[in-house]
Amino acid sequence: MATKKNTIDWRAVFERGFAERNEREASQWHVEPSTDEYHGDELIYHWHASALGGCVRAAILKRAGLAPDPNTVDSEMNFEFGHSIHAAAEEFLKSDTNILSGVTEGEWSVYSVEAGGAHPTLPLKAKPDAVLWNGMALVVHDHKTEGGTSLRIRKANTKASGASDGVSLGHKIQVTAGAMCTEARDGLAQIKKGMVLYMSKREGINKWDFFTETFTITSALREAVLAKLTELEVAWNAYELSGILPPRLPAEEQFYGGVGPNWRCRARSADDPRGVYCASRSICMALPPVPDENQLRTIK
Repeated sequence: MATKKNTIDWRAVFERGFAERNEREASQWHVEPSTDEYHGDELIYHWHASALGGCVRAAILKRAGLAPDPNTVDSEMNFEFGHSIHAAAEEFLKSDTNILSGVTEGEWSVYSVEAGGAHPTLPLKAKPDAVLWNGMALVVHDHKTEGGTSLRIRKANTKASGASDGVSLGHKIQVTAGAMCTEARDGLAQIKKGMVLYMSKREGINKWDFFTETFTITSALREAVLAKLTELEVAWNAYELSGILPPRLPAEEQFYGGVGPNWRCRARSADDPRGVYCASRSICMALPPVPDENQLRTIK
């Protein structure tokens, strides 16, 4: 006779709950190849704007169906929190009472919220969090949640690079791709401004800061989007033809000292090779070339 358990493993409850819900509510937006509004019933593989600033090797492995590492409960809890904040932002921007216009005394209004679509001539899909109107021009907007450590790293990177704004290059490329898809879909002139709202929770206290960063959507950023799409297409062709994968992300200096895996490449633990952030990590590290020590070890 089985012994009754006197306690409940709530981590296991949440792990199974998240897994079942993810399977039940899987978004069709990220399923590729897919049809789009320009090519009838033809299935086309689209690269998504949200992934353009990421790891090319991981993108190729995902397209090849080699992304077997499920999210951890900790990651799912983090995503759940971030999703709730994003849902609130979407709700407030869509409000029938025109909250944004009211707060800004008519200086800002909403053009669109979460309006996604493909590009007619590029293998690209994008869904900007919002496109806003500042009284003179459209601005493509994205919002990100971050913890105190992320804020410190972002500020350090901004200072080190001498940038005039605090938006990472990856986020700029994502916003620019969103602008390109929006322009093509609605027949608009080129959008010149991007804006990212970083919603940052202070470490150790229940205090939130809102950092609004704006930047110019330059021709160089548009060229960077095209270059990234070309890089992805070339990498996929190389994998399809000969099984060659792009290189891994290089090891990097850790914010808390030492050198270790790129943050996207970190293992869950010293004895669990699956990725904390990358769903393809366990397969990636097992495929050629042999990873160096700093790409493998997990620093805690």
